[in-house]
Amino acid sequence: MKIYISYSFSVLFVFFLIFSAFSQTADELSAARNKKLGLRYEMMGDKYSAIEQYSAFLKKKPENRYYLNKVAHLYLETRNYLLAEIYFEKALKLSPHPKPELMFSYARVLKMNGKYEEARKVFTSYRKKVRPGGRNEVFRKQAKIEIEGCDLILNNLLNDTTRLTEIRILDTTVNKLHTDFAPFPIDEKSFIYSSVRTDRAVYFSSVSESFSEYSSFYKAIAENGNWKGGMKLSDSFNLMKKNVGNPYICPHGNRIYFTVCESDENHQIICSIWYSEKNGNNWTAPVKLPKTINKPGTTNTQPAAGFEPRQNREVLYFVSNRKGGKGGLDIWYSILDPKTNEYTEPKNCGSKINTPMNEATPFIDLNTNKFYFSSDGLAGIGGYDVFSTVGALRKWEEPKNAGIPINSSADDLWYRTFPHNPDKGFIVSNRGGGTSMAGITCCDDIYEFTVKQSIFLKISGRVISFENLNKELYIEEFIDKPFKKLPSEGKLLDSATVSLFVVSGNEEILVKPFITNAEGMYLFRLEPGYSYKMTASKNGYFSSNYSLSTKNINHSDSFFHDFVLRKIPVKPLIVKNIYYLFDKYTLTDSAKAVIDSTIYQLMIENPEITVEISSHTDSKGSDSYNMTLSQKRAQSVVNYLIKKGISPDRLIARGYGESQPVAPNEFEDGSDNPEGRAKNRRTEFKVTGIKQDYQSFMYED
Repeated sequence: MKIYISYSFSVLFVFFLIFSAFSQTADELSAARNKKLGLRYEMMGDKYSAIEQYSAFLKKKPENRYYLNKVAHLYLETRNYLLAEIYFEKALKLSPHPKPELMFSYARVLKMNGKYEEARKVFTSYRKKVRPGGRNEVFRKQAKIEIEGCDLILNNLLNDTTRLTEIRILDTTVNKLHTDFAPFPIDEKSFIYSSVRTDRAVYFSSVSESFSEYSSFYKAIAENGNWKGGMKLSDSFNLMKKNVGNPYICPHGNRIYFTVCESDENHQIICSIWYSEKNGNNWTAPVKLPKTINKPGTTNTQPAAGFEPRQNREVLYFVSNRKGGKGGLDIWYSILDPKTNEYTEPKNCGSKINTPMNEATPFIDLNTNKFYFSSDGLAGIGGYDVFSTVGALRKWEEPKNAGIPINSSADDLWYRTFPHNPDKGFIVSNRGGGTSMAGITCCDDIYEFTVKQSIFLKISGRVISFENLNKELYIEEFIDKPFKKLPSEGKLLDSATVSLFVVSGNEEILVKPFITNAEGMYLFRLEPGYSYKMTASKNGYFSSNYSLSTKNINHSDSFFHDFVLRKIPVKPLIVKNIYYLFDKYTLTDSAKAVIDSTIYQLMIENPEITVEISSHTDSKGSDSYNMTLSQKRAQSVVNYLIKKGISPDRLIARGYGESQPVAPNEFEDGSDNPEGRAKNRRTEFKVTGIKQDYQSFMYED
């Protein structure tokens, strides 16, 4: 079921204190006139003037439940949670049988005012009132999640004792009375951000169909330990009579994405994503992304650029309310094809991230490869909470709440870290204590955070090659298992790939690949609280795996592990002890056990290889008979592997009969050679190539 939950303009783009240019003393008008003007202002997007008119109406008709509820929702949408609570409470007291929607909204406002015990009680009552499986089932499930969020704070589950984080609001050179949002660090000495840089109310003229003020891009720099902002960027980014925001520079630094938002003919805000490319020291004129991204009739905003882990293609993540999502605002992604320079059709990031509510402000921390975003549909302590996860595209670890003090009872968005320091960055919040024009939680401000104490974990090591030069090669010698002693003849492998995965249940989620240097070295930063797996691989070698866990680690530490990659031989590997009954090709139970511990295991450890399974006979019987029997025996092994889940296009069955003996079937005097015949009755395993579409198949979708 798809559901659209109301989301404020601030989450789409930026929150304005929008007033109409026309005003009249509301108390002097009739109740009917108040209602008419209130509706007019509401349709124009002037929620403050609508509140003024509806409030004047309620002075004349104080027990009108409909308008009490309407004013309460308008206060909620303008983020005045204290007054929203008062009006919701009045509406509830006058309702002998309150609608479930009213109870749900009241409970959310209580939660956002930090009244967690009261909010928990109302959410619980709401769940009892709403019939399971009915039209409000999505909200009923959401109420359960809201209760979990209340429990997080009531049970003190979000105070991470291993991290000490300080947070402070930036001064008024950065934060003005309106919203200041979407900071993007350039380096540790500067960042760019978006702001409606005025201390006056922003007016919308219904005559000119335009705002009196627009958001623009500004720069802030660090001076003597403080940030000084307000330096407006060039006009090439600050488009005339357009609201611009959400700057995001892609990882290679030659492209900047940003959002442009405009009001349509119905006074609805529609946002689109634009970009500019670096040309020397300058930036090209901004260009709107194609309709593939900016789907007509939908909002597309808050771009974030990263890399697809395996093939290193640029990925554009963004927020949209297009159809096919999980809720109101979802996070989507599109891959930039390096050959055509075109974006693929956007795909939803999936239900690990997106909920029936709203998700917003994605960000990729390139230091840790963590993916940050905000959500009001996951278990949190406020409206929008910041969450982190690892993964890419549609494959993600379960998100983790960023905890206190990053999150508050209000909205917390736009989590950003510095390019080379994941322990320092910014968030945007409308929590109490900021600079505000209308109510203590009306407007977003930029805050700086610094992690003063944290756990630092890393793992490093080498990748070493090993070539087996024995005359006869047996498959069990190539199964990935530790060497008791590192081979002295091994060489350090440069350009090998060491891939780091997070293990979540039965899923392995790729975090980051590392290409070894000339000394064969690799290095990863790890995060506490995860189960990890690493895989080392290189063309021409069997891969090797290593697992470790950082769960329950409460101090900084370093780990070391050397990988030994066994070189794939040109000649086939002999698989011992696959026996058949005389004149039969059906696998015995003992043969299946051998396959499980050798061929199958090697195929699982090396999911990119394609192989030939061959069967051979001795010279007893006719050539044609032996050829047919050996083909059936090879096919029986292939069929068994397919049944266990190995893709058929990775397997080839070949029967060679008696044509490729490895030992004499008879002695020189013509007598029988039982030992030679036994060697010739064999099954072999040979790597024939690499599955070309393995990377895109496994990691794109």
